[in-house]
Amino acid sequence: MTDSELRADIHSIEPIPDADRDSTGPQQMWIWAGANIAPVNWALGALGIILKLGLMETISVIVLGNIVGCAIFATFTVMGHKTGVNQMVLSRSAFGVRGAYLPSILMFLMTLGWIGVNTYFPVKVSMGILGQFGVPDTWFVEIVVITLVMAVQVLIGIYGFYAIRTFEKYTVPPTIAIMVLMSVLAWTRPGVVNWSLTTSLPPGAHLAMLTLLMTAIGVGWGISWVTWASDYSRFVPKSVPSKSVFWYSYVGMFVPTVWLGILGATIASTTLDTDPAKMVSAVFGGPVSILVLLMVLHGPIATNILNVYSATLAALSAGLKFSRFWLTVIVGVAGYLVTLYFIFAPSFAKAFDNWMISLLLWMSPWAGVVLSDFFIKRKGKIDIAELYRSPETSAYGDINWAGMVAFCAGLVAGWLVEDGLVGALQGPISINLLGGADLSWLFGIGVAGLVYLALGKFRDVALLDRREQRRQLAASKSMDHVLRSTPGNVRWGLWDGRLKPVLLIASGDRVTIETLSGEPDDLPDPSLGYDIVPGHAEVKCLPRAGSHRRRHGPAVLEGAASVRRQHGHEELGTGSTLYFPVVVPGALFSAGGSVPAWFFVA
Repeated sequence: MTDSELRADIHSIEPIPDADRDSTGPQQMWIWAGANIAPVNWALGALGIILKLGLMETISVIVLGNIVGCAIFATFTVMGHKTGVNQMVLSRSAFGVRGAYLPSILMFLMTLGWIGVNTYFPVKVSMGILGQFGVPDTWFVEIVVITLVMAVQVLIGIYGFYAIRTFEKYTVPPTIAIMVLMSVLAWTRPGVVNWSLTTSLPPGAHLAMLTLLMTAIGVGWGISWVTWASDYSRFVPKSVPSKSVFWYSYVGMFVPTVWLGILGATIASTTLDTDPAKMVSAVFGGPVSILVLLMVLHGPIATNILNVYSATLAALSAGLKFSRFWLTVIVGVAGYLVTLYFIFAPSFAKAFDNWMISLLLWMSPWAGVVLSDFFIKRKGKIDIAELYRSPETSAYGDINWAGMVAFCAGLVAGWLVEDGLVGALQGPISINLLGGADLSWLFGIGVAGLVYLALGKFRDVALLDRREQRRQLAASKSMDHVLRSTPGNVRWGLWDGRLKPVLLIASGDRVTIETLSGEPDDLPDPSLGYDIVPGHAEVKCLPRAGSHRRRHGPAVLEGAASVRRQHGHEELGTGSTLYFPVVVPGALFSAGGSVPAWFFVA
């Protein structure tokens, strides 16, 4: 393990610089595999049995659904790889700068629920295993386990991406080995799996439960991760092919989700329960239970470190003015309280299914809008600087009503064909015309995406008008300046912030910087017939301090602006100090000087 693997993550929601994008495809795979080697996936597989479906059809739904759901998820990882931007900031191109605050807040709240869900399972399984060694199942012991698990995952979340990547890299392989052992024990012992279990439901209810399961843990499981996807793929270098990022992320999500889902379904075929403690005690005991306990404790930590980290990014993307450190602490406390709710809930399975379905109701239309915007409308090309401009000046606008209307249309369409266990979320078309079938994920994505593309045609005209107005306004106010190399403008030595400005410039102004070639000792002999530029002799006689480098004095920027450099933009605020000369690619240098160059402020 190297020092670079344990370094603190200093990044927030700004684009990741190319120099810091050092993640690899396999590392992305370990991240998503670790996040899904969790006890929650046992219960996901067991849900089909609890809904009175047969074992084989439950397994089929888990496999086929995740083939589609994981593909949707992996597509979102490509967005972060192409841009270096986290997922919620990327959604500003579709919803507007402040319009994207809504999904950011929804994701923040949703992630708190996931932290509670993922901490609930290790607590229950740990109590079941510890009970085999005489440790009583009391509320005090449960609180101790919750506190220890939460403390570890918040600490790793504070360190950020690099700690997450390192944790998953070194813990996932041995965890997979334990999964293999668990699977062999479960599937080879007699009486553990009822392979012949079939459904007892009538045809109408049977179809309804199949679609409900497909929404909740088939396609829906991959969709439930899309708001996290780019937060981690943004660290992969652009030199890595996007196809590689897609497939590594896909495999990392698909394999453990399907594997543990099938394991949970097979064990539940005899226990007929989603309680993870009962599922473990029915199969595993003695020394094996210790290994299972290690995997159980690893699962929520591996998952929740992503939840804690991404929740803070979502809060920052919503405009909250806290440091990532304090947001991480807040997330940890809130997640702790949600965990207590799930621990003491009368029926976890019902609470979990209700909550899962409600998540997909808003995530599906959000995914439809963002996918349509990024891949169809913009062909994968985003003006990254515009994502970070103020709502008043960004080319993506304050609130993109096309995105908001499409999102709401997808919400309504998804609700009409939804059949969750929550009465308020049971749509009339699903109940009255489809016999209770749940197609909310499909209609949510499809309707939202189509409506957005239709409305986006009208907004494109307004967007072009906004950019043209900005260009014309900047052109009308811009001024040309010439900064000459005179004794009053040039100083020898190190930079000094106490220097008075030699030039005031505004956003949009254009500056021509006059520079001098050659150090004083390199000036040509007048007897050779060369003319010395007026003022050069005087400049060479100026006093020097600490350096033999010649510098222009500072220029102070009036009003906020961004300086166009060779690689992107640098945001500057009112009163920012700009030092000259600026190094320009292709400029000629002679003994420390340069030919005149242009300096742009936009």
